[in-house]
Amino acid sequence: MKRKRDDRSTTVLHLSRMTTHPRPKHIKIVTRAMKAWQNDACVQAYGCAALWTCVSKNSRAATENNGKDGVLAVLRAMKNHPGDVDVQAHGSAALRRFARIRSLADAILSGRGVQAMVEATTRHRQIKEVQGQIIRALCNVAEHGPEYARAVVDANVVEITLTVARTHFDDLPVQLYACILLRVLTYYDADRACPILVEAQGVLFVCQCMERFPTCAPFQAQACALLTNVAYIGELGAQAFAAGAAHVVLRTLGRLRDAAVYEEGCTVLQNLSKAPAGAAFIAFAGGIDIALDALAKFPSNITVLEGACGILRNASVYVPESLYLQALEAVVKAMRDAPSSDSVQEHGCVALSRCASQHPAVVADARCIELVIRAMERLPSYDVQCSGLPLLRFAAERDAACATLVVNAHPIILTAMQLHPTQASVQIDACRLLRCLSLDASFRQTLVKGNFVSEIEKCNNNISVQRARRLALHALRAPTTAARDLLQLR
Repeated sequence: MKRKRDDRSTTVLHLSRMTTHPRPKHIKIVTRAMKAWQNDACVQAYGCAALWTCVSKNSRAATENNGKDGVLAVLRAMKNHPGDVDVQAHGSAALRRFARIRSLADAILSGRGVQAMVEATTRHRQIKEVQGQIIRALCNVAEHGPEYARAVVDANVVEITLTVARTHFDDLPVQLYACILLRVLTYYDADRACPILVEAQGVLFVCQCMERFPTCAPFQAQACALLTNVAYIGELGAQAFAAGAAHVVLRTLGRLRDAAVYEEGCTVLQNLSKAPAGAAFIAFAGGIDIALDALAKFPSNITVLEGACGILRNASVYVPESLYLQALEAVVKAMRDAPSSDSVQEHGCVALSRCASQHPAVVADARCIELVIRAMERLPSYDVQCSGLPLLRFAAERDAACATLVVNAHPIILTAMQLHPTQASVQIDACRLLRCLSLDASFRQTLVKGNFVSEIEKCNNNISVQRARRLALHALRAPTTAARDLLQLR
């Protein structure tokens, strides 16, 4: 029996059926039909919709094998029918699905698909269905890495995304997708995307949207992540703070109890508090309570712990009077709960060191000193060593059990001096700690065997270091002389 030749209506009928019953081979069939009816907008719209369904239902391998022809067919349809809303909406939806696969994202870039979607965004600015699909498609392209994000930024997508978001200010899905796209671009291409965003008043707009949708946890999390990317760049972080980012994030964390929101919110507050003004505002606007609340509610979430401890660390550096007793106790608990997190350990050591004199009961405790010793043994960073040595001396001077712990772990003092031979603060603190411990005769014998004398003699010629070195050597060699020198210093 001779097969009847398909006409336009039959083609449309077949394509519509493929949208509900997709098969792997349908991608080839659809692309052939779209090529045969290039000038028919209805066929192209149904073809794009069928491809969207085929990609969403088929396996990744089947899509990757036949997807390039599908990408080219969609791009051809969008370029041939720029004014047809259905073609642009269904075509962008199909590209969104294709773009999840890296090889097909390459096909979109090489076929000038980003430019085609940008033109559609400009032409159909009021049609939110088109805008939402295009933004999500661009996001999937950019998520493959820096080079893809740069290609998207080159097409002026940051400014266009802000325009779309402002046009559909009351539409939550559009705002969410726009925020996700901007977050991806500012993460992978921060040096270019972040300045563009700040210059276009994008941070202020994001803060306004956070106030517009205060109870939507997914949007708040994405917005906080976007602000984190901006705040990570020092000078832009100051501008983000001036735009009210810290105030908005504090309000968000006070309203919601979502883990993702706390992860991103604590991180952005940590970055904003790296500047003195930001640290002071966050500390006295409720940021300390927010950090403690985060540590209490999410004790096993490492990201939350790192962000909250970072807030407390920055507050201790610029406004140490803002950290009350419960804050330091929470820091110690976080260090105990997250022993493998380098950031938590570093933030904890700095915060304890800065606030030791205010809350000596917390620091001069054997359990706290054990955590500090463990952190110094694991982490060679300057901040940990520079903060840990004065902490050990502070505790050893006030508690015999702490002094014993420090003497038993005395190799960490030598390690700190060897790790940072040119850092005057490390050398001075190490010498002062050794002098303090050497006043006890039993401790002195242990330290003399530890090769400290030769290491102290290597200290640089800084005047302050030389003075501390001289007193430490006296303590190690002649305890009576050391005691007399100590009394003179007091």
